[in-house]
Amino acid sequence: IIYTKMAAANESAKSASEAEETNDSRSSSTSSPLIDPAHPKLSIWRKITYGVGSMLYSMTNVVIGFFLQIFLLEVAILNPIYVSVIVLVGRVWDAITDPAVGYFSSRSKTRIGRLRPWLLISVLPGVISYFCLWIVPYWSDGGKFAYYFIIYLLFQALLSCYHVPYTALVMHLTNCNKQRDSATLYRMVFEVAGTMLGSLIQGLAITAFVGSANTCENGGVRTYDIRQERAYRYGSFTIAVITFICGLITFFGVKEQKDQQKVNKSLPFLKGIKYVLTYKPYITLALMYMLSWLAIQIVQGNLAVYINYVTGLQSYFQYIIITMLVSIILSMPLWQLVIIKFGKKMAFYIGTWDLMIVCLIMLFLDNSKYTLYIIFPLAVFAGIGGGCIYLLPWSMLPDVIDQATLDHGVRREELFYSFYVFFSKFGAGISLGVSTLLLGLVGYDETMCSQIWIVPLTLRVLLSAAPILLILCSLLILPCYPITKKARHLNRQLLANKKNATATAPSYGTHNVPPPYDSIYQESDVDTAGNSSETGAARPFRSSRSSSRTGTPDTPQKSFDSRIFRSHQDSESGGVTTEL
Repeated sequence: IIYTKMAAANESAKSASEAEETNDSRSSSTSSPLIDPAHPKLSIWRKITYGVGSMLYSMTNVVIGFFLQIFLLEVAILNPIYVSVIVLVGRVWDAITDPAVGYFSSRSKTRIGRLRPWLLISVLPGVISYFCLWIVPYWSDGGKFAYYFIIYLLFQALLSCYHVPYTALVMHLTNCNKQRDSATLYRMVFEVAGTMLGSLIQGLAITAFVGSANTCENGGVRTYDIRQERAYRYGSFTIAVITFICGLITFFGVKEQKDQQKVNKSLPFLKGIKYVLTYKPYITLALMYMLSWLAIQIVQGNLAVYINYVTGLQSYFQYIIITMLVSIILSMPLWQLVIIKFGKKMAFYIGTWDLMIVCLIMLFLDNSKYTLYIIFPLAVFAGIGGGCIYLLPWSMLPDVIDQATLDHGVRREELFYSFYVFFSKFGAGISLGVSTLLLGLVGYDETMCSQIWIVPLTLRVLLSAAPILLILCSLLILPCYPITKKARHLNRQLLANKKNATATAPSYGTHNVPPPYDSIYQESDVDTAGNSSETGAARPFRSSRSSSRTGTPDTPQKSFDSRIFRSHQDSESGGVTTEL
């Protein structure tokens, strides 16, 4: 209820701000035919149906992140080296499937849209492969390794076919940045809700089938337990049914804008990859996101083993997870208010410092009686910092795509989102694979119920020093991110003017009005004397054209201000001149 009221108040404030900006724009340029048009608002129903679709990825991803390592090690009794190979090869596989899905989805065109068919085709086989991932075959170690290897790669490929088009779908719902941010907020709330629901379902299944029974009854040696397998099997079946319904709700509930359904200009696959991976603002944001997300995934992937062998609170594990995820959900609207008040960069600073403090405290926890009273407040603060990592990088990505559209004149949001999804899954896979490999190297024995002293020490380092180091690296990259709040506002005006100019382009005659420019100039301010000054916003590439307005035809044109259309009164002829 509190979040709904805050969201309604936020939407009202945004609407008033947009109306004021539109009135100011019209009053300052009433003579210009090219003004910023009003953007239609997305309905609450559209935002909800879009957000529900994120639960497929979040529910399956959280169970894999929290439980896959301990399932393969202690239920399927698979060697740690085999587990690390499965996960690490899966990341290499994602490096192929994610960009490929982004490329082909950007070129697809159907009667129902470009991206929605991908959701419908991939949702059913995706949930089936997820269910098969939690079945223990009665085979040898080599046979079980081959089974999990194939099923894991198949599931990750189908997840790419769903999640890459789904994340890019927000760019096709509306052209308004504020509405995109609002839809992203809805998506993140449902994503975290799906994270909490997935962990709750799997935790309750384990409690119902296993409970407090001792699974190490054979002299401290771990053997196959049918109760644990049933817990994971029934929990995964429940999650598969729920996520299948969520995928169908998104498919039938959202609509792509007609002007966004046009297939982009032909761009070869390798050139498309080069276009994305050489764009500096995107690389800066992607590195910052990957490092911070890798820190989150290291904590998430090893938390179950940490609770078991460091704190001895394995019976409280599902309650610790629920506390953390509830804290993430409740922190989402608070982070939105921080973004509005202080900006996205400052919000990222605050959230990451909170996480580093939590990780530092985890270095000193042990199995004493006071740990229980510390771990739950620690989970609350970890959730608050985690909410920042969940929300902010995905909220910043549409800003980068808009900037790239202005800089290069071509829109390739599917490629941007496909690599972003890859970075997300890469962080999860690398953290799980490397940490499992490291545990195997220091002497972790999957058949024993107790471990040697170096295993708990390794877990402390994994959940404290490693995340802190990664977060510090992301904070060093953050100042290089070039898109400020002022630049976002300017880009929104430019895209609106460009769209309006394309839709209502006048027929230029042989008079003193020049033809439309086909490039965007270096952003700087020009006065009537031809002097220029930088504005400080994000700058596109420099044009080589010349203009008789700012110099002689033989003189290269000086860089000039603002890529927005301006009108001013001509003192001699009394006419109105429109400039870019």
